[in-house]
Amino acid sequence: MQNSIFIAKLIGPVIAAFGLTMLLNRDAIIEMIDASLRSKAIIIVAGLPTFLVGLAIVNTHNFWASSWPVAITIFGWLAMIGGLMRILFPSTMQAAGAMVFKQRFVLPVASAIWLAFGVYLGYQGYIA
Repeated sequence: MQNSIFIAKLIGPVIAAFGLTMLLNRDAIIEMIDASLRSKAIIIVAGLPTFLVGLAIVNTHNFWASSWPVAITIFGWLAMIGGLMRILFPSTMQAAGAMVFKQRFVLPVASAIWLAFGVYLGYQGYIA
């Protein structure tokens, strides 16, 4: 449980800040996504830390139980898989990203999810 609290305190505020950034700086985020999707090199480079963070979480927190820490484990696995996909298949990720972000609802929904998940982890780490 100490690992769960530590990781929640560490990544919860970062995830919440990113979600809030996405909401408050929509145009800059769209510009960043557009620029990223034009470069396979950026996709690969972005995959490296994503894979590393996911791998670190999975190796230190592979906790599968029906309580809140499983959210951290799921996040770790998703980060690890997402990072690996960016590294191995940048062209596929480029095409998928372009298709997904053409939908106008994706950015506000993703922003809300990141913000809510970050607040949830922060709550679990600092308050609960």
